[in-house]
Amino acid sequence: MKERRRDPRVPVRLEVEVRRTRWEPHLTEDVSRRGIFIRSAGPCPIGQLMQLRIQMPRASQPVEMMARAARRVHPDLALTAGRMPGIGFQFYCVSSQVLSSWEQLVREAVDYLEIRPDINPFALRRALEQANRPASLEAVDDAAKRQENRTNLLFRASDLDRLEQFIQEELAVGTFSLQLPYPIEDGSPVNLRVIHPRSEEEFLLFGHLHHQERDGCQVRFSERHAALIQAFRRFVTSGEVPAAYGGSRG
Repeated sequence: MKERRRDPRVPVRLEVEVRRTRWEPHLTEDVSRRGIFIRSAGPCPIGQLMQLRIQMPRASQPVEMMARAARRVHPDLALTAGRMPGIGFQFYCVSSQVLSSWEQLVREAVDYLEIRPDINPFALRRALEQANRPASLEAVDDAAKRQENRTNLLFRASDLDRLEQFIQEELAVGTFSLQLPYPIEDGSPVNLRVIHPRSEEEFLLFGHLHHQERDGCQVRFSERHAALIQAFRRFVTSGEVPAAYGGSRG
């Protein structure tokens, strides 16, 4: 098993709104490929799903997505920890087009920091706004264009036992149940991106969303044949996506 590889966190100040009873404005402390950390002293239960609006550089309108509150730095502990109080969110539900644009933004920011490691977070945002590259929401790669109507659900397994359970109880059966307090049309095509708890690699599964009672939903997988299950088992063991299923980053 290869070592866990975390996505780099980029210190850049982006405007983001979080919806509680209303939309509340915040700034990011840092961002990564799969999430953000916002400056906030407000309460937010860990595990809660929240709607976000993020203003990306060079985009005329903010993008919307759903994210899960993953960690919180309480104001009383922030000074001791040497950082700002706030909430770390992991992306949970996002369109392919927005996800591709976001990943491009993070890559650009990482590249810029390699050239100017001392740049401050506000200056980095200005640099990204003025970069002579296509606008983030328009520079979508071919894979994203082919899947631009698909919604991405990011399932972050807590440990290897959860992945084994996923094989037995969900992948083999052909369905994955979840709660979605977020309007998505019944029958919509979705990508379930299963994130390995150690390597952070993603295994991409295709399916369609079907609503159940209340807020319950199911992803019904397009495939559940033996070869797919074997490939997923190799993914669990090695932490890497087999070549035949290597489109997980597309």
